[in-house]
Amino acid sequence: MHYVREVIIKILKKLGLIKQTGVPSIEQWEVQIKKAVIAPVKMLLPYLKDDSVFIDIGANVGAFTEAVIKARKNVVVHLFEPVPQYYDWLTNKFSKAPNVFMNNVALSDSKGSFKLWVDPNNLGWNTMIQEKTSGNMHEITIQTIEFDEYVKNANIEKIDVIKIDVEGAEFKVLFGMKNTLTRLKKKPVIICEIGWGKDSHPNWADGVTIFEWLFNNGYSRFDYNSITSTRDVLFIPLD
Repeated sequence: MHYVREVIIKILKKLGLIKQTGVPSIEQWEVQIKKAVIAPVKMLLPYLKDDSVFIDIGANVGAFTEAVIKARKNVVVHLFEPVPQYYDWLTNKFSKAPNVFMNNVALSDSKGSFKLWVDPNNLGWNTMIQEKTSGNMHEITIQTIEFDEYVKNANIEKIDVIKIDVEGAEFKVLFGMKNTLTRLKKKPVIICEIGWGKDSHPNWADGVTIFEWLFNNGYSRFDYNSITSTRDVLFIPLD
């Protein structure tokens, strides 16, 4: 979403909706990000029935979830967003959506308190990867849990689709759901943004480890060495 966000901000500036030195409001950002999620949501709809369970990890302003429940009205959604500003927005947006369960935490490979760096000039650009931060970012403390723990506590018995967009922390998220992916009889489709690519991601070795684990545990293999920049990857179950 980092690349998408930069493109959206440029568009908003050209349209005169924000000043050249300004930052779009959440409302302006939401209008544009809704357009950006159309294609990936359309790609996932064949895997989502009206009674499916969808997991939105890194929900931001909720555009992805909103598009999903518009197309599949009875889908149950569990979303995760650790940034207070966005979580408050989500609370208002989905206050009348009984099937949307909101969590003001980040998912990772362990439970605890961690630093998240937030860029006040780029909506949505928040990362736990310190090596990728810049001078204008400030840190906040967030709470993290493992997805495995959440699934157990929430008594979730099936998951159809998982979306992960966590600005570089995706490998930790995947490590934290290994038990769930092993246990589920029907494995979920996973759409995951992989940050920066093999030559630039500080934790790429962890990525290789979790990719190989997924391939050896029921997911179709692909050439991860072809990932040379930030892009979405689709993990498809073999059966």
